Amino acid sequence: MAQQILPPSDSWRRIDAWLATHAASDFALLNPPAARDEIQQAERLLGTPLPGDLAESLQCHDGVSAWATFLRRSRSA
Repeated sequence: MAQQILPPSDSWRRIDAWLATHAASDFALLNPPAARDEIQQAERLLGTPLPGDLAESLQCHDGVSAWATFLRRSRSA
């Protein structure tokens, strides 16, 4: 059975819902979406278009405001 690959925006909706429920403080660290003109400016600076999935992802969240650790660190025994 082939596994369906979701578009980044669908994946982000699922991630956002999980974080909002299970890791609200980490969810709060996600930046708002990048504006289309910001993405276009980055593309001009780089001299090439961003891959479609990256541009779509940036239109969901433009990075994080601080580093988040989503996985709990295990304590050494």
